[in-house]
Amino acid sequence: MVNTDGVHQALDIGGADGELMRANHALRGGVFDLPHVVPDAQGLLAGTGCRTAHPAR
Repeated sequence: MVNTDGVHQALDIGGADGELMRANHALRGGVFDLPHVVPDAQGLLAGTGCRTAHPAR
């Protein structure tokens, strides 16, 4: 896992299920991935406080 000490914002490119954001609750930012990954990611992120997963186009 990436050391995020002192980091407040992040953009996780290719982040799939948002593991980086879920493991670091202080981070604000987003997760972008390929369109076919987004539906599964949204299901995994439901109830975690993450509002959206965005497809990269």
